[in-house]
Amino acid sequence: MDRARLEPPLFTEDPVALADAAAGEELSRLKLAEEILELRHERHKRASVLSVSFQSLVGVVAVAGFVVNAYQIYETGKQQATQERADQARWEQEFQRAKRSDKYRAFFETSALATDPTNPAKRLVGYSLLQEFVADKDYNSKATLMLETALAEELRHDNQPGLSEEHRAAVIAILSALSGTSDCEDLARAARTVDFIGERQARTGDLDEAREVFAIYVRRLLGRAAVVCRSYADFDGVRRPLRQTLAKLPELAGLATPPDAALANRALASILKERCAHEDRVSGVSDCPDLLASYERQICAHVPPADQSEEAPACALLARSP
Repeated sequence: MDRARLEPPLFTEDPVALADAAAGEELSRLKLAEEILELRHERHKRASVLSVSFQSLVGVVAVAGFVVNAYQIYETGKQQATQERADQARWEQEFQRAKRSDKYRAFFETSALATDPTNPAKRLVGYSLLQEFVADKDYNSKATLMLETALAEELRHDNQPGLSEEHRAAVIAILSALSGTSDCEDLARAARTVDFIGERQARTGDLDEAREVFAIYVRRLLGRAAVVCRSYADFDGVRRPLRQTLAKLPELAGLATPPDAALANRALASILKERCAHEDRVSGVSDCPDLLASYERQICAHVPPADQSEEAPACALLARSP
């Protein structure tokens, strides 16, 4: 077979020239060779497809493995986070339980001090420590009841005129502890114990003692109300029992006859101002300036117009310099 003669028509793919250049036997051999090459090409093509398919399958498996691994990592992290939250919640519960237990034990020990029948010094410490529990919503009612009961006991210790220094200190400590709340309703309830003064004054006939205890009520409870009460109505709810007491016992404020509301309000403001002036003289540390400013705002700046006449005398008194 002449290769040089056959290549040009094969290259140009000219069938006529190829037929002229090659004999029948040569064309048969070329056809057979073409078929063999075609079969070989198809075989390689199938192998290539299988190879690509296999490589694609390997890639898919690798991606799936990555996804599964990422999911496992995510699930592990989520389980760890859940466990950490559970542990944190358990520790928080344990901390709160221990805190409640410690608070209960502290209240029990403080109560033991405040009710010690033989040691006035321990009672005084107990009264002072109870102020912390008055400010605690969980123990407020218990501490308040205990202090109110203690106040009645301190004022009923005997029927002799004149509070001893021991009982006077106890009364101040109790009323100071009762004023430790930031709730006006608690202050109003504490202010209603002012009836104890009238009961004791009726037994002892000691007006000076009654005036002193009444002034402590005004300083501690009404002064505190001026600072913490958010409305005039709440503030007046604390002041009302003290004003009603003056209507029954005007002599507590140095009045000869039962005062009307305006005069009673002025008398209470005067007592508070006098107590603060005394504190300023004997102590360099006092909250009286802020207290008096708050008191003036309560009765002068936020008073409904209809009540102006009842507050005008007290406002005028507080507006003057000490």
